[in-house]
Amino acid sequence: MDFFYNQIPIDKIPFYKSTYTFRIKDGNGGWKTILHQALPLQVAVNGKIHHSLSIHSDITFLNVSPDDRISFIGINGEPSFYARTTNPNNFLQSKAEFEISIREREVIQLLADGLSSKQIADTLFLSKHTVDTHRRNLLKKTGTKNTLELTVVCLKKGLI
Repeated sequence: MDFFYNQIPIDKIPFYKSTYTFRIKDGNGGWKTILHQALPLQVAVNGKIHHSLSIHSDITFLNVSPDDRISFIGINGEPSFYARTTNPNNFLQSKAEFEISIREREVIQLLADGLSSKQIADTLFLSKHTVDTHRRNLLKKTGTKNTLELTVVCLKKGLI
């Protein structure tokens, strides 16, 4: 809440989606990994959030290790703050594990949407070879082995 109430102006609150993962114990004694996403819908004059849209998705099947980081995704041109620590003393300091270009981010978003390299090439007006090069570079930068693992890592880091 510190981000919304102390780090950004009141009029910018509706332009940030927060996302993080957490674990809960299920009825059988096992653990579920949950992806939390929330978007403020109504903000009072004093800046307090009155209503928000929150979505909780069970992502246990993705074998994502839970962590204590949170991302704030900017909407309508606002800057995004990815994979921030929840320690309020240094939470706006970047801890990027890898640098992904704007074009690579577009490619991974379209991969996550289920598009093939050819479909991505057509959408972004690139050659299929260029898209495949971006995919290889993304796998190398993130240390992942396939598109599913790449998508999970990027989702977890708040990149998509």
